[in-house]
Amino acid sequence: MSIKHNSRYRLLVSPFLEMDAKQKYGETGNPVYVWETIHYRLMSNKPLPEWVNEYLLETSKRIYAIKNPKKRAGEHLLRALGFRGGKDFSDFNTPDKQLFIYLLVQELRNDGYSVDEACSKVAQENEDLMLGEEGIKAYYYAEKKPYETRKAKLFQAMERCCGFFRK
Repeated sequence: MSIKHNSRYRLLVSPFLEMDAKQKYGETGNPVYVWETIHYRLMSNKPLPEWVNEYLLETSKRIYAIKNPKKRAGEHLLRALGFRGGKDFSDFNTPDKQLFIYLLVQELRNDGYSVDEACSKVAQENEDLMLGEEGIKAYYYAEKKPYETRKAKLFQAMERCCGFFRK
């Protein structure tokens, strides 16, 4: 089952990815974040949010205003889309996507899959992520320690809270 049809993805992760993308776009002006939202909204069969529609309207005006598109058309188009060069892609990472991948892999690990088997299965079932098995594995290991740390802190806080109420 692809991410497109994954109900856990649509219900849990998509809103967080979109909030993160909107905030990052507002902070950086990097259009990759707008395109991430477009990608996930279309995959979830949801209408585009107003801030994305505004970007598309402004972009269409810039594209329509390109003079002599035959000369360096690709460069003109990238500029009209708001891209400033390779930097736009180098700082693009979504912590929520990383967490989502970690949870998918960990769910399979809990069912008895090895890390390699789980990463392979997640990559095959979620080709829309365009990461491949090695990319899935990299995201999994990048999130493993931060997730375990957050989980441990949560349980410690719960123990302190419960201990307080027991007294």
